[in-house]
Amino acid sequence: MHAHGKMSTKWNEKELTNDAITEITEELRNYLEKIGEESRNTLRVVLSVEEILLRIRDSSDTAVMVRVMIGRNYGRHVFRVEYNGASFDPTDDGQEANSILEAIGLAPSWEYRKGKNCVSMVVSGRAKRGHVFKIVTAIILAVIIGILGSHIPGGLRTEIDESMLVPVMNVFLGLLSTFAGFMIAFTISSGIIGVGDSSTLSRLGKKTIIRFVLISILTAIVALAAVCLILGLTATGGSDQAMTFHLKDITKMIFDIAPSNIIDPFWSGNSLQIILIGIFVGVGLLALGERSKLIRSLVLEGATLSQWLTSSVCSLVPIFVFAALIHQIWNGDLGAIVSLWKPVALLIVINLGWMILMVVYNSFRLKCSPILVLKKVLPASFVAFTTASSMAAFTLGMENCEKKLGVDRNYVRFAYPMGNVMYMQTTIVYLMVISVYFAGTYDIQITPMWLLSAVITGAFLAIAVPPLPGAGLTLYAILFSQLGIPDSALLIATALEVVIDFHDTGFNILFLQLEILSGARARKKLNRDVLINGEE
Repeated sequence: MHAHGKMSTKWNEKELTNDAITEITEELRNYLEKIGEESRNTLRVVLSVEEILLRIRDSSDTAVMVRVMIGRNYGRHVFRVEYNGASFDPTDDGQEANSILEAIGLAPSWEYRKGKNCVSMVVSGRAKRGHVFKIVTAIILAVIIGILGSHIPGGLRTEIDESMLVPVMNVFLGLLSTFAGFMIAFTISSGIIGVGDSSTLSRLGKKTIIRFVLISILTAIVALAAVCLILGLTATGGSDQAMTFHLKDITKMIFDIAPSNIIDPFWSGNSLQIILIGIFVGVGLLALGERSKLIRSLVLEGATLSQWLTSSVCSLVPIFVFAALIHQIWNGDLGAIVSLWKPVALLIVINLGWMILMVVYNSFRLKCSPILVLKKVLPASFVAFTTASSMAAFTLGMENCEKKLGVDRNYVRFAYPMGNVMYMQTTIVYLMVISVYFAGTYDIQITPMWLLSAVITGAFLAIAVPPLPGAGLTLYAILFSQLGIPDSALLIATALEVVIDFHDTGFNILFLQLEILSGARARKKLNRDVLINGEE
C-alpha cells in the first residue's frame, strides 16, 4: 500500500453510478494527457481504473459512495479511491501476479482498514523520463562548468572541490548506503508475502519463480564467462595464481552468507546477507499465514517507506552526477569515461549473441523458423527500445504472447507481469560487463570467490531492486560495495545508464517474450498452430 502523503489535488466524493465512472475516467484521461503521458499507457491505465470502479459498483446491492483522488503522492502520479463497506478487493481479477507487483507499485494495490476499502494505483511512468532528462542536463552543465573551471587558479579550484563537491558526493553516498539495504530486504520480503499464501505460491507461481531465478543465475554465469573470455582476465588485474581454485575461500564465502545477527548486514552493507534475510522473512511470514497478519502489514508498510526514502535519495542523483563529474574533470580522472565504448560494445555483442541463441533454441524445440519467432517478438521490443519503458510495451507484449506466440492466456496473465519485474536478463548481463570492466579499470584482482559473489549478488539484485527512478544507482552501489569496486565508479555507471537504458529495456522485453514462449512449451500451455500459422 502506498504511504500517505501530501496530495497535489483535492478529494472528490460522489455516488458511484455509470455517469460518475465515466466522469472519473475522463478526468483521469485528461490528467494523464496534461502531464504528457503516452497514449498507449493512458489507454491501459484508464481501462484498468474503469474495470476497478465497475467491480466496486457491482460488489454492493446498494449505492456506493466513494472518495476519489487523482494527483501526486510523494512525486508519483497516482489514482486513489476509498469507500466504506464490507471487505472487497476490486483489484483481484484472477491475475495472481498483481499481488506480487502490488508491493512495488506497478499494479493496483488494495487494503481494508477500519471498515474502509482503499485502492491505489501508480498511473504514470513520467517520473522516470523526467529523471533521465535531469541527469542528462546535469552531465551537460557539469562538462561546461568543469571545462570553464579548469581555467581558474588551482588553489581556488581545490578549495571549491574539497569544501563543496566532495562533501556533496559523500553525503549522497552515505544516504544511499543507509537506506538501500533496508529497501532490498523489505522489497524481497514484501514480494514473497504478496503472493498471498504458501498454497498459492505452490500451486501457481513456484515453478515459474524458480525458473526465472535459475535462468537469471545461468545468464549471470554465461555473461561473466563471456566477458572474462573476451577481455581476458589479465586485463582485469588477475593472474594465473588469482584463478587458482581456492576451495577454502569459496566455502567460507558460502557459509558467511548466513549473518551472525540481524544488525551487522545492514551496518556493513553485506548485500548477500541482506538478500538472505529478506528471503527468510518473506517465506516465514508466508508460511505463518494469518497468524502473522500484523507483521506482514508492517513489512508491506516498511517496503513502501523504504522505497520512498530510497527514491527520495535517488531524486538527488542529478546533483551527485553534477558534483562528481566536475570533480572528475578537475582531477583529470576521465580515462574510464573516455573508454566507455568498450563496455557498451561488449554489452551489445553479448546480448545479440544471447538473442540469437535463444531464438534458435526456441525455434529448434518448436520446429519452426527462427525468423518467424523473431518477427513475432520484435514489435513489443521495438516499443521498449524507443521509449525505454517496459510499461509502455506492457499491453503489446501481453497481446503478442497470447495472439501471436500462441501462449495460453492464463499463463500469460500470470507470467508476463511477474516477469516484467523479475526477469531482467539484459540488466544482469550489463552488471557482469561493468563489474569486470571496473575491476580492470581499478586493478581489482579477480578470484573465483569474486566471480561467485558477482554472479549471486548481480542475479538477485537485478530481481530485487524495484523499478524506481534512480534505483539503478542503488543497484550499482550495492554490487560495487560487495565486489570492492570504489565509489568513483558509480558516476560512470550512472552516466552510462542514460545511454544503456533504451537498449536494456528493449532486450529485456524481447528476452521475456522468448522465456514465456519456452515456459509455455515446457508446461504444455502453447498453441503451436497459432505460433506457426497465426498473424505476424
